[in-house]
Amino acid sequence: MSNVLLTPHGHLIVKDDLHRARWERGAAGEWYLRGIWPDGEERVRLVEHLSAKRGMVVIIDQVDVALSVLSNEIIGAAPLEEGANKSPIIDVPVPALDWLPTDYCDFAKRFRHDLVSRMSHVPIALRPPVAVSDLMPGMENFYVAVRLSPISLADTAIIELADHLLLQKKTQNSSGLWKGLLAKFHGGRPIPGEQHALPAH
Repeated sequence: MSNVLLTPHGHLIVKDDLHRARWERGAAGEWYLRGIWPDGEERVRLVEHLSAKRGMVVIIDQVDVALSVLSNEIIGAAPLEEGANKSPIIDVPVPALDWLPTDYCDFAKRFRHDLVSRMSHVPIALRPPVAVSDLMPGMENFYVAVRLSPISLADTAIIELADHLLLQKKTQNSSGLWKGLLAKFHGGRPIPGEQHALPAH
């Protein structure tokens, strides 16, 4: 499954999570980890996309994740010696946002850090599925969406969210933090500790 989606309006969605793993099937039908998205050529295209001010929404988790794989599933990994006191399972880091240009990466990391800190006192059952960043000067077509609950969002919902955000193209103040949160999960009730209500759909 690809970690990159394109909306009907040409906006790019990046699922910056374990979907970044690139797998390759061997001759005998076995699967091997070929690498972690993006490669060098893909990085260049992503930078070009942002430089052209074309729309992008990045979906990330609250913390960085790691991919647990068997050592023999990694292409080029040395086989374990018989009797060696080593685990056959290897955790491959998938550091979120490391593929973004520095200013975009720093902005996204700050947003996630501040958001996670604010939401730490909110019960999981009361959290919306995602929270979306405000627009920043110079990044008018770039949003970060952080998953806040175990509720999984289908690709169709993510695409709808991206087009909704990028087509309105309005600079928001701090009250814009919760836009696009699929507020139907809360029935328009305010988030505990916040002064504004979620927009109703």
